[in-house]
Amino acid sequence: MKLRSNYNKSLEQLDQMIQEMGSQTLSALESAMAAWEAQDQELAREIMAGDAQINRQEKQIEQLCLELLLRQQPVAGDLRRVSAGLKMVTDLERLGDHAQDIAQLSLEMGSPREYPQWYELVNTMARTGREMVAQALESARTGNLEQAMGVSQRDNEVDEAFQSLKGLLAQSLAAQPGQMDEILDWLMLAKYLERVADHAVNLGEWVVFRITGSYKNTQVL
Repeated sequence: MKLRSNYNKSLEQLDQMIQEMGSQTLSALESAMAAWEAQDQELAREIMAGDAQINRQEKQIEQLCLELLLRQQPVAGDLRRVSAGLKMVTDLERLGDHAQDIAQLSLEMGSPREYPQWYELVNTMARTGREMVAQALESARTGNLEQAMGVSQRDNEVDEAFQSLKGLLAQSLAAQPGQMDEILDWLMLAKYLERVADHAVNLGEWVVFRITGSYKNTQVL
């Protein structure tokens, strides 16, 4: 009984560490967009420096997962819980990288409010992406299958905003070829935000796997 009790505590620790890493990642994404909007170079550099903490969290969680796999040899639901944890931290780490990418890009871009249409579409992508990540993490915390499955349904919102922005950027490039560098910066920013939403979808799918044993409608465990 004591061994099982210790094992359960380790599983609970794993869940807590994932939530802490997720919270850190969400904060980094929000701060990165704030730095971009306010052209706050100090904040941008803080985010870039803070990526090391997210990387450390990833390594700590991976170490715990490997210990659980090797020492405890989990089966069924416990195995899914650990396996999903290993996958989720990879996506969380990549989200941290994208926060760093956005912060770096913000150091090079001019005022976003010079282009209100572009600005609004980018904000839509950023807001929706963060909400998707938060939804996936909450579904992991509560074990809410419907909530986890709903994350992917919001990806279209981000894709539609991205396509609209690409169209506007293409029009501007055709009209003013001298703006190429600036337009490419906006396109790169949007691409980072599209990837944020993609990683959020991955997180939701791994929560579904953890609960059901099915990954992308394929029974795995």
